[in-house]
Amino acid sequence: MFQMVSKLSRLKFVLKKLRDKFTDIENKAVEAMDLLLNYQARIEQSPSIELFEEEMQLAKQCEQRLKAKHQYLHQKCKVKWLQKGDQNTSLFQKYLKARRNKNRILAVKNTQGEVKTDIEQISRALLNITPSYLAQNKWEATS
Repeated sequence: MFQMVSKLSRLKFVLKKLRDKFTDIENKAVEAMDLLLNYQARIEQSPSIELFEEEMQLAKQCEQRLKAKHQYLHQKCKVKWLQKGDQNTSLFQKYLKARRNKNRILAVKNTQGEVKTDIEQISRALLNITPSYLAQNKWEATS
């Protein structure tokens, strides 16, 4: 029993250090991005090799922290989903409805620049688009 308690107390110390490393992930990612932008502004004012090297290190650090933030939010979302379950609950229906609304095309500009909002007009406008028109124009989402 004593061996188990001593192992658990050592594990507790390690876990506390790990927790301290990963606390406040979202703010650390924002701070890393702000610091990177600050260095980039300094490089624009007076470029130097040292600043470029520091900026590269900060960019890597920022990328790691943003990735950690993304993973954290993804896990947080999974926990919420697991708590509610993926049955046909109201939460599940809300997710489906939000996804449907996000993917819905409400309006489109045709080749003449006219905005079409009727479903049949949208489908005709999309069918009339040629590859050359696609290559020439920038596409924007309109709401």
